[in-house]
Amino acid sequence: WQQVDAGVDTYFESCGVIQRLVEHSSDLLKRVRTTLGPKLHLARLELTGTLGKTFVNEKFTLVTGQPGVGKSAAALAALEEVIGGAPLFVFQATEFAEENLDHAFAALRISEPLSRISALFALHIRKFVLIESVERLLEAEHRDAFFMLLRRLAEDDSWRTILTCRQHVASLVQEAFLNPLGMRT
Repeated sequence: WQQVDAGVDTYFESCGVIQRLVEHSSDLLKRVRTTLGPKLHLARLELTGTLGKTFVNEKFTLVTGQPGVGKSAAALAALEEVIGGAPLFVFQATEFAEENLDHAFAALRISEPLSRISALFALHIRKFVLIESVERLLEAEHRDAFFMLLRRLAEDDSWRTILTCRQHVASLVQEAFLNPLGMRT
């Protein structure tokens, strides 16, 4: 019974981690404005179609634009078209301004390593991560956690990572975070 009990405990702990990730993502997604004013919705079909195809086919996508142009809204609209029930986790880049990934996850009350989270979704062909405002890490004292996260996401072919940043620093973000890991967007 102890082994069965330990397995059940582990399962429910993992469910708690998933619930925490879902709640965290939901809270961040509520901040994304998808309308102008109370009702006006801009249909950007060509953009969201292109982004959606890119999100599915590329491991890393850097979505850039001027401040307030709707980078996150466009990414979210594109994801809604292609996600098909796959998991989506959303973070602010500054949540990874830590010395290591364990510290960053602990601050988010996530007690499982990324490999375990991936294993819980092993039947999904694709898993998506949206990380917003990556440019804010350029001035962070610590960003090792972000590098660790990107490295681990790159190692698993099922993860698709969408990064948003402001247009004027896109090349700096590419040089600082993606090029050192051999990643192209």
